[in-house]
Amino acid sequence: MEIIIEGCDGVGKTTLVNKIKKHYNIDSMHLTSKDPHNFRFYKELLNKKDVIYDRHFIGEIIYSKIFNRKCCLSNCQFEKLLKYCKKNNIKIIILTTSDTTIYERLYERGSEHPKILQNINNINKQFKDIAKKYNILLIDTLEITTRRIYKWLED
Repeated sequence: MEIIIEGCDGVGKTTLVNKIKKHYNIDSMHLTSKDPHNFRFYKELLNKKDVIYDRHFIGEIIYSKIFNRKCCLSNCQFEKLLKYCKKNNIKIIILTTSDTTIYERLYERGSEHPKILQNINNINKQFKDIAKKYNILLIDTLEITTRRIYKWLED
């Protein structure tokens, strides 16, 4: 089972990843800003088996804009990665919740980058837009149970 969990900082990705990891006894990988963020890197990662990713290539499209840096994926490469995931039954879930909830969670952490805090609405909206455009499962973390997520993963 290969799964990618994406979404804005503070939406609940790591919490969900840890629950799925424990439930299915699979490995997890947490991608960070220190990873290469290029097509080759993302494509190679997708060859791993029985892993759940806490972030992957979708965030690169959004966060490169927020931090005013060149995106390391072209639109064509982004779509190739999506097609690869679909062809190889790699499940992608984009998480969302209210901007207020995200802000409160990030504020409690006290360690988020100011650009993220200033752009929560924009980041969250971009993830929602990508989910809609590419028909990716979008889950509000306040409105769904983990049990329902497990059922979707097993279908």
